[in-house]
Amino acid sequence: MRARALFAAFLVVLAATFVLFERPAAAQQLAVNRVTGNQPHGSPGTIGVNRQDCVNGINLTFSLAITNLTGTFDLQVWAGESGADCTDLNNRSGTNVARCRQVAPSQRTTSATFQIDVSARDLAANLSGPPQPASYEAATVAACDVQTTESARTLGVYFLLMNGTNVVASTTFKATGAAATTGTTTTQQDGVVVDLLGPSPPSDVRTATGDRRLRVDWTPTGDRDVKGYVFYCQRASDATSDAGTSATTTTTTRECPDSGDLDGSVDACVETTTTAAAGGACAVPEVSKATECGRLIQTGASSGNTDRVLDNDVGYAVAVAAIDAFDNVGKPASATQCGVPQAVADFWREYGAAGGQASGFCAIDGRRSGSNLFALALGATFVLWVARARRRRP
Repeated sequence: MRARALFAAFLVVLAATFVLFERPAAAQQLAVNRVTGNQPHGSPGTIGVNRQDCVNGINLTFSLAITNLTGTFDLQVWAGESGADCTDLNNRSGTNVARCRQVAPSQRTTSATFQIDVSARDLAANLSGPPQPASYEAATVAACDVQTTESARTLGVYFLLMNGTNVVASTTFKATGAAATTGTTTTQQDGVVVDLLGPSPPSDVRTATGDRRLRVDWTPTGDRDVKGYVFYCQRASDATSDAGTSATTTTTTRECPDSGDLDGSVDACVETTTTAAAGGACAVPEVSKATECGRLIQTGASSGNTDRVLDNDVGYAVAVAAIDAFDNVGKPASATQCGVPQAVADFWREYGAAGGQASGFCAIDGRRSGSNLFALALGATFVLWVARARRRRP
């Protein structure tokens, strides 16, 4: 009996030992494996949204995985500007100091892998500053206009596994190569870049008239991240105008880029400077894809040509806006210009219309103004030679 009692006591002690020294369960961990839906902006591999993404209401879809999941929790996604720790309850719910915004509805963790959509508008709403709502509130298109400074902003995106108000596990999004995008990221990006505001407009906009096109000149904006410019053309009769219809126009001939790709022979154009009378006779073109008539992607550019065929002898209201490195188009210059495409007299066009044909040396680079002058001089010399020869005949 004594031996049995001792053996039973030994088993009790052994069981207690296993309980005391049982290996603790591994902590739950979150990981962001991939994000899709991103539009290419900025440097290769950048994850971010611009104003058009916000207006379109696109979603960034994050693919997540949870390891060692031991129960059912709420998954929340919060975002805040650099320096805002969204694991801190004060940054999520503080009455006056909340710097983080919940950017997706809470989800129950019913599986170890899942996807969660984050709206570009919800990310953009972070730029409005504190205080932010203490729970999820879907942002509207109005969030696309909250940015007041031109520099891009980086938002830290936090994925929180919540048990009530307690953070069980958390991770932040980092764009690091193929795990984040289908392309290759050259530098690590801590969060999502948001840039909603385009560059300031160029100044001193001028137009020059060509055959079925316009040349546009301007003084570049001083913004550092400008990568190009976009032109808008709208018939003056359709453009928005205040009272007043009179304007003064001065016209001079100038050399313009060859427009042979449009009509086969254009060697000069007319620079037309139109000064609108008080009241806005020059009108303001609508800024939209429908009125976009040219786009030039070139850093430091100060002139370009419209690439949409325009109607000759029709007045167009012309505006120019700058494009930044994140593909945001800024507001156009307030001083709108008027331009009138016109057919330009060309030697070879008139020569051909009269029945002549290009041949011999004169046909080389016949569209260039220098060759035209040479042809005229050669023709004049031939006429004088014939006249003299006739006078010499007996």
